[in-house]
Amino acid sequence: MNDQPSLPAPTSDRPIVVTKGGVSPALIGLGVFAVLAGLFILQNRERTSIDFLFFEVHSRTWTAIAVAMVLGAILDRLGTIWWRRRKAAQA
Repeated sequence: MNDQPSLPAPTSDRPIVVTKGGVSPALIGLGVFAVLAGLFILQNRERTSIDFLFFEVHSRTWTAIAVAMVLGAILDRLGTIWWRRRKAAQA
């Protein structure tokens, strides 16, 4: 018989990665991202004026850039969903 512990069946196409301890690469990446985000916020704290169509908003530069990034990500996801549904309807 096999004395190795059995692993659960994979639930997705991604392979199961078994580590023997230590810090995971995902945790290291999260830490690097957190440090970079903190530096970005510290360097972009000044206030700026944003004019869009009929209104004007005064906010911090980092907030404006973060909002633009989030809105861009949402538009990207919506465009991807629309594109996949369109392709599936044509198939």
